[in-house]
Amino acid sequence: MTTNVLSTPQMLAQNQIIRCDENTLRKLPITKAAHLLAGEWIMVYENSQRVYDVANNIYNDMVKASNQLKIKVEEPHWIEL
Repeated sequence: MTTNVLSTPQMLAQNQIIRCDENTLRKLPITKAAHLLAGEWIMVYENSQRVYDVANNIYNDMVKASNQLKIKVEEPHWIEL
C-alpha cells in the first residue's frame, strides 16, 4: 500500500496565493460531505492490541464528530496486517 500526505491547500485569488492553515480550514463549512458507509471504507491496523486500540479510538472519535459535521460514519471493514 502506498500512501501520500498532501500539502496544505492553496488558493489563487486576485493574483495572490492564499495558504489555508488548519485553523482556517476548520472554520469553513463542508460543502460536499463524503459519507463513510458500512462496507464502503476500510480501517487498516497493525497486528497489535495497542495499535488496534488507537485505530478503534480514531473510529469512535470520527463517529462522535460526524453529527456535528453532518456526515455519516458507519462501521468500516477492519483489516489487520
